[in-house]
Amino acid sequence: IIAYDGVNWFPMGDGFNRVVTSIIRFNGELFAAGAFDSSGSVHLRAPIAKWDGANWVPVDTLSHYDDKSHAIGQVPSIQDMCIHNGDLYLCGDFLAYPNFYHPMGYADLAKYNGNYIESVLFHYFELNCSTCNIESFKGNLYMAKNAGTKDTCLGTPVSFPTGLLIMDTLCWTFKPVGQWPVTRLYGMLATDSMLYIG
Repeated sequence: IIAYDGVNWFPMGDGFNRVVTSIIRFNGELFAAGAFDSSGSVHLRAPIAKWDGANWVPVDTLSHYDDKSHAIGQVPSIQDMCIHNGDLYLCGDFLAYPNFYHPMGYADLAKYNGNYIESVLFHYFELNCSTCNIESFKGNLYMAKNAGTKDTCLGTPVSFPTGLLIMDTLCWTFKPVGQWPVTRLYGMLATDSMLYIG
């Protein structure tokens, strides 16, 4: 990860040991997320870090972050980030076990509240979000994603095809609002009047 001022390129600390997938400015600070677990000699419990002007520093040392039973050498990943209702939301392929700070744990969608990562969904919800994007649009949280989401909010698993989901705050899960004939998602952008998906 590097910075560019229009003329020159600048290194940013030690960077990361694996890929960066999302960069965002939140509460006046710069955050980077992806599929990494360290910056130089600094271990990162979750694949997200904050730039302090000289180095990348961990933002969460409290969560019980887990690698979702991946093979040795793989790490959990955050695919995308967005700001919604004043919180920094994270989506990707990750899992955290419950602890004192978030008794329901979380999987594949969570939010950073300024101190630690916490749950936002009904705790039996399973996103399987290895390819997904999130955006805040007209007061709602939307997710564009690959096929495989399971919604067990009502007790019956339902598989969704590739398409667009909207957060249902009635039971803190997602519901489908549209689909299209594609197999992979690479980007999403919200403006004041339109939501673009590619």
